[in-house]
Amino acid sequence: MNESERRDRIIKYLEIKPISHGQIYTFQIAIPESEVGEIPPQRREDLRRSLTEQGSNLIPLIVRRTEAYSELEEYEVVYGADWCIVAKELDIEKLWVWVFDLTDEQAAAAKIQMEQLVGSTVLTPAVISSISDNTEQKKSLPQQLEISVQEKEVSLAEVNVTKQEDAVPDNTDQIKCLLQQVEKSFQEVEAINRNIEQVSESVKDIKKVLIEQKETIRRAIDKTPPPPQKLNLLLAEDQEIDNVLQLVGVKDKERKAALTAIKKWKQPGKKLTWENLKKSTKSGSDKIAGFAKATYEKLEQIVDITD
Repeated sequence: MNESERRDRIIKYLEIKPISHGQIYTFQIAIPESEVGEIPPQRREDLRRSLTEQGSNLIPLIVRRTEAYSELEEYEVVYGADWCIVAKELDIEKLWVWVFDLTDEQAAAAKIQMEQLVGSTVLTPAVISSISDNTEQKKSLPQQLEISVQEKEVSLAEVNVTKQEDAVPDNTDQIKCLLQQVEKSFQEVEAINRNIEQVSESVKDIKKVLIEQKETIRRAIDKTPPPPQKLNLLLAEDQEIDNVLQLVGVKDKERKAALTAIKKWKQPGKKLTWENLKKSTKSGSDKIAGFAKATYEKLEQIVDITD
């Protein structure tokens, strides 16, 4: 299954088309309180190792656009919260995502469907152990049935011996009942054997899909260009500063306020520093109207102040 077929399969399963697919800044993704929980130690370690080695997530997150959080957090994670939590801890700059427009009901349904389609296919030691335990249990059941069949055959033989030795009348009804039970047991054994074969084939398919997905994402990561060099506020023109702020989603009003604050501290007798710019976000004589903490934080991430 190639990347296009796999994407179409998941989109068809979710029954809704994505808005876009690509990388977004990690700081733009909000995590609902219901998803902020303890991650099992082994799972956390696996995620940390993968994010550290690859520089991003191997499995894209499912996110939706939202206005329920801060100015910075424009998206809310629907599936893959554990990836997002660990990525924030490691200061991973960007994550791969699929962006959808989802209602609360659609988001809840999508999370359940993705856990069934993708979450349960992650071959962690716990999942492998679960599959192994389930297979062993199904293997033991035919053995139990075989013993039961053997016991019934012995019982049937005893009936025949009793008939011959004691010359009792034929017990035809009892014999027919035993034969029916034996036949039913054999049918159950065959059905369970078919289920075991299906489980084995499913595991093989899952491994194949995950290997293909990992290779596809690895190739995509290798082709990702390095992040651009930060703009120097001391040397940049107003238009250059306005352009980079616009690229990270700062609105017109906030961009104008940011440029005003920068000009203020570039004036003779002033000094443009992060500490002074921060003063312009707070109440007082240095406050610049419309220049908020969120815009200041975005500036820190995309520009630099170097003498």
